[in-house]
Amino acid sequence: MNSDGDDEGLAWQTGVWDKTSLSGIQAQVEGQLLSFEFDDFESAWDVLAGVTTASLAPDVQEQAKNAVRNLMWNDVTGPRYFQNKTQFITGRAQ
Repeated sequence: MNSDGDDEGLAWQTGVWDKTSLSGIQAQVEGQLLSFEFDDFESAWDVLAGVTTASLAPDVQEQAKNAVRNLMWNDVTGPRYFQNKTQFITGRAQ
């Protein structure tokens, strides 16, 4: 279990955390809450999804963009505020 009691992250779901101690690594977790605010959908898309979708075909990019816009930004006006908890696993071999 990590230091803040949150065992919902990918490292726990995939068993990575358990494998660190089995491999002789003394690991610890540090969490950081990151916040983002965007005035419009295009800005948010460019920053949060632009790199991830860059290798997709243009029509698939547009489908993804429309799906996210409809789900998360259905009223075209107004800013959006996002938070993401990032967890850093660091360790040292014992």
